[in-house]
Amino acid sequence: MKIVIPTFRRKHKQITFHNLCRKYQKKVTFVVRGEESCFFREQYPNNSLLVLPEHVHDIVGTRNYILDHIKGLIYILDDDLSFWKRQKRKVGSEKEIKWKNISINHHEKEQTKLMTLLQQSIEDGYMCTGVGLLDTKPTIGRYPFDVNYKLGGNLCIRNTKKFMYRYDPKLPASEDLDLQLQILSSGHRNKVFFNYVVSERGYAPGGCSVYRTLLFHNRSNLLLEKKWSEFVKSKRR
Repeated sequence: MKIVIPTFRRKHKQITFHNLCRKYQKKVTFVVRGEESCFFREQYPNNSLLVLPEHVHDIVGTRNYILDHIKGLIYILDDDLSFWKRQKRKVGSEKEIKWKNISINHHEKEQTKLMTLLQQSIEDGYMCTGVGLLDTKPTIGRYPFDVNYKLGGNLCIRNTKKFMYRYDPKLPASEDLDLQLQILSSGHRNKVFFNYVVSERGYAPGGCSVYRTLLFHNRSNLLLEKKWSEFVKSKRR
C-alpha cells in the first residue's frame, strides 16, 4: 500500500505524516506544488515526492493528478488527520463511546490492523474504502462499519485502469461526495469503517482554506444538488 498525502502551505504544520508510525511513514508519497518541493526533498529524503505542474492549483486538480500518476493500492489522506480507535464494542448512547488516539509510533499494532482492514476490503471487491470521521453522528448503528456510506478526505482504492472515476472540477468543494456518488450509482460498493476513525483538525492556514469560503462551499453544494437531484437535497436556512 502506498500512502499519499497532498499538502499545501503547511510544510511546517502538516500533521498526518507525524501521526503515522514509522512503518507507514516509509510508505508516504508527498504531493506538493513546485515552490515547496525543495523543502520536502530536504526534510523527507527517504520519501517519494510528486510535484504538481503549474496548472494544477486546487484540491480537485491535485487529486485527479494523483489518480493519473500514482497506481496500485493507494490510501489518500488529508494533511490534517489523527487516527482513533473505538474502545467499547457495545454502548447504549453516543455519550458512552470512548475513543483512543492511536496516532504516532507506539501504536504501530493498531495502525497495522487498520491498514489491513482497508486492504482486505479492496481484495473483497469494494471499489473504495476508508474510515469515518470522529465527529460523525450517530456512529452506534454503524459499528464496526457501514456499506455505501459517505466517504471524505481519506480514500483507499486500487488505482488501475478499472478505476475510471475522477473528481469533477465543476464541484470544487463537493468533490468527495460527487466521487462517491459516481461510484455508487455505477453499481459498485464502498465500505466505511467506524471502529477506526480519523479526526480532521482545521488547525492552520493553508490547504483548501486558502480559497474555500462559506459562499464557495454553498455554491458548490448547490451544483452538487443539481447534478445529483435524485440523491442530494440542500438544507437552506
